[in-house]
Amino acid sequence: MEPLHSDIHFGGCSATDLIDSFTVADIEKHDAESLINLLSSNGFDIKTVKPNREEFSSLACDCSSASRRYRYNALWATHAVAVYSKYDMDCHNDKIVGHSEIPYADLSYVNELKAGEFTPYSEIDVRMNLIRVTNEFNLMNNAFGELKETASGVDVILCDGGLSTVNERINRESDEFEEKNEAKQAFENVLKNSNVVGLVEDSFASDISSELGLKMTNINLFDICLKPFEYIVKKSNGINICYLNLPPKSIPYLPEKKSPSFTVRWEFAANDFENLFSNILGAWLDEDDLLHPQLYPIRIADYLSRRIKAGGVLDSICENIDLEPLFRQKRIV
Repeated sequence: MEPLHSDIHFGGCSATDLIDSFTVADIEKHDAESLINLLSSNGFDIKTVKPNREEFSSLACDCSSASRRYRYNALWATHAVAVYSKYDMDCHNDKIVGHSEIPYADLSYVNELKAGEFTPYSEIDVRMNLIRVTNEFNLMNNAFGELKETASGVDVILCDGGLSTVNERINRESDEFEEKNEAKQAFENVLKNSNVVGLVEDSFASDISSELGLKMTNINLFDICLKPFEYIVKKSNGINICYLNLPPKSIPYLPEKKSPSFTVRWEFAANDFENLFSNILGAWLDEDDLLHPQLYPIRIADYLSRRIKAGGVLDSICENIDLEPLFRQKRIV
């Protein structure tokens, strides 16, 4: 051990030496044909989807959330936003960005800001996620019900993230939390409308590759195996999980270049999802504002949900009702 004094340099444990010496494992090389045969022998058939340009209306929803711990109280806040749009294959000015065109018309939104207290003061992280799911899916279901009564209607509900992931996270939590039942009910109410699609921005699932004895994520596996417009389906708890290889696409800010193809994970609640699959793919191909695995309406719902900072709302509530901070916060004050 080294003697302790004010002029400490940590000479025996240099950050520079660690950074310079750090390495990662080499990426394992795999032959596409052998992996395709391995998939086939394990019941995973590669299919092809044909994009279809057909008009449809959608409702997309997202929800931001925050929690704050104080000495005697713990609070939560959520800001849920649902965005309605109609894909009509025409070009419209992007009112959010202001300098690009989108193939969506009649955009409108509804939002809901909520806050509450965790009672009892326990398991904050778990219950926060359940509350976020409840408020997001309740707003989605309410907005869908209102639009259903109008001439607009909704052909498809777009969710930010995997439906299977939401379902798994709800079911694995303890039944002692009343928030679990509320989240489960809100989620199931939305899924009663069969045309529900979950578009995953980043997926690190490895269940399929693990079944095949491979040490990689599913996305990495299908980046190797799938050609553009090819996909495979795995059914889990009634949800069709599709891994699709999206084709190269022009990059708006580099018009002379095209993006590489890449694999995405899209999930469908309906059993006969092929037509919906084709329509969503057609809309994605028509978008040229940004290269992204999700559709424009979800990205806008995500952006709007963060326009009100849930954490900032809680900080203001704390100041307004003068909650006693944690000891470490007292020391800072």
